[in-house]
Amino acid sequence: MFGLVISASGMLLLFPNLFEPSRTLSLIALVLHSVSAIVITAFSIVHIFMATIMSEGGMECMVSGYCDETWASQHHNLWFDEIKANGTLKYKE
Repeated sequence: MFGLVISASGMLLLFPNLFEPSRTLSLIALVLHSVSAIVITAFSIVHIFMATIMSEGGMECMVSGYCDETWASQHHNLWFDEIKANGTLKYKE
């Protein structure tokens, strides 16, 4: 949603001659664009923090590319069940 707001308001701000917005609409677009960028940045930081620090073993899985069955079943149970059922589950050698 916020990405759509950034895109729409950015187009309005980037091409003022094409859309010919009023001054009020331009200011609203500027505020919406800025607030949406701040929200997306904050959510991205929180998401990265939760995936690396808060999730025990998350960083090791991302660095090595491998995770144990317990971690996979807890965090990505649908994916884990699928690869276990179709026989594509591979173990680190």
